[in-house]
Amino acid sequence: MRTIILLLILLSTTGTLEAKDQPLRWPLDLKTRYLTSNFMEHRPGRFHAGLDLKTQSRSGFPVRAVTDGWISRVRLTPGGYGKAVYLKGNDGHTYVYAHLERLSDPLRELVERAQQQRGRWDIALQFPAGRHSVRSGDVLALSGQSGTGGPHLHFEVRDKTNRPVDPQAHGFAVPDTIAPVIQRIRAHPASPESRVEGTRLAHAAGDGNTALPADLGTLAVHGPIAFSAQVVEMSDIRKHRLEPWRLQVTLNDSLVFDSRNERLAFSQNDRALL
Repeated sequence: MRTIILLLILLSTTGTLEAKDQPLRWPLDLKTRYLTSNFMEHRPGRFHAGLDLKTQSRSGFPVRAVTDGWISRVRLTPGGYGKAVYLKGNDGHTYVYAHLERLSDPLRELVERAQQQRGRWDIALQFPAGRHSVRSGDVLALSGQSGTGGPHLHFEVRDKTNRPVDPQAHGFAVPDTIAPVIQRIRAHPASPESRVEGTRLAHAAGDGNTALPADLGTLAVHGPIAFSAQVVEMSDIRKHRLEPWRLQVTLNDSLVFDSRNERLAFSQNDRALL
């Protein structure tokens, strides 16, 4: 049986900004806001839970509280997030800062005291609400590369249930004027009886290096078919490849698939990074 398939993929780079009672400030003072990784980017065995903010390949930039709240947790590990600070905002969200070089003096003194008492460097400290209050703009630490291989700030936003959400949809969007590019689409037989162009093999359109043409013609299929797409998404002149925020597929002008990278469950990820 020969079927005409119209496949349209629409992509956006960020969601709609969420209104806040208190304006959120950016966690770094740098004039440029470049991302090396964004939310839900696929990593081996897990998804990226936040944004990686570029720090000019250097350490030591002030990392600031993005809102009023209190420090709920400090954690030091040799890998993973390295030195990390967890800010519980008065808005109910938790803001995570990771790969830090040096904690602010009050936090560093608490950590060093606990390390001496426990006789170990890696440590996790929990604090009750209000014990270590901070105001928006307070310096929490200096940026670094602890737990990782290059200087940058890993920054997360977690909702009231401690579930990571896309920071770009919650007050931390970066400028983006570069449209995503679809470089390849592949059709896969999705059952033993399925056929693509008369065979049980996947069929690809596009070379994986340049943008697909607007008209891909027709495809002969039989039975259930699955599709995959190779997409290049960037937000700035640094050309770091990012994960598209939204993917839509329409068939004959009807929406058949709509996926948004808005929230991440820790059950989908390596819980060691909590």
